Amino acid sequence: MKHSLLTFLLGVMISSCLSQEVENENIALIDEFVQEMVFNQKISKSTINSYFDIANDNYEEMIPFFQSTFSDLQEKIGVKCSKQYQILSYKEAKKIDIIGISSFEKGGYNKYPNAFFIVCGDTIMLPLILEGKKIISFSTALKSSSGDPSKPAFINR
Repeated sequence: MKHSLLTFLLGVMISSCLSQEVENENIALIDEFVQEMVFNQKISKSTINSYFDIANDNYEEMIPFFQSTFSDLQEKIGVKCSKQYQILSYKEAKKIDIIGISSFEKGGYNKYPNAFFIVCGDTIMLPLILEGKKIISFSTALKSSSGDPSKPAFINR
C-alpha cells in the first residue's frame, strides 16, 4: 500500500513539474511574440508562421491587418504601462481576480488549458490561446457593446 501511494505521489509531482514547464515555455513564446511582432513591428510571412497557426496562404492581405492590430496594441501597452506587462495564465488571472476575467470565463476561456492574458496593471490587453506552440486565438476587441461574454476569436475556425 505504501509503495502504490508513493508511486501515485511521485506521478503527481512529475506531472505538475511537466505542466509548469509547458506553461513557462508558452509564456516565453508569448513574450517573444510581443517583443518581435508588437513592439518591433516585424510582421512578415516568416514571423506570422513562427507564432500563428495559419492555414490561409494569402499573407498579403493578412500583413496589413496584423500591422494595424499590433500597432494599436503597441500604443496601448506603451501608454498604459510603459511596455511593462505581465503574461498570466487563465488560472493565475482567475486566482488574482484580474478585472474583466469573469467575462472571459463566461466566454469559455476556462475550457482551454493554454489560455493566457497580456496584462498591464490590472487591465487585460490581449487574450491568447495556444495550441502546439502556436497562437490559435487572440482578440483585441475585449468588450462587446452589448455586454456579451468575451469569446475566443479563432484564427482558422
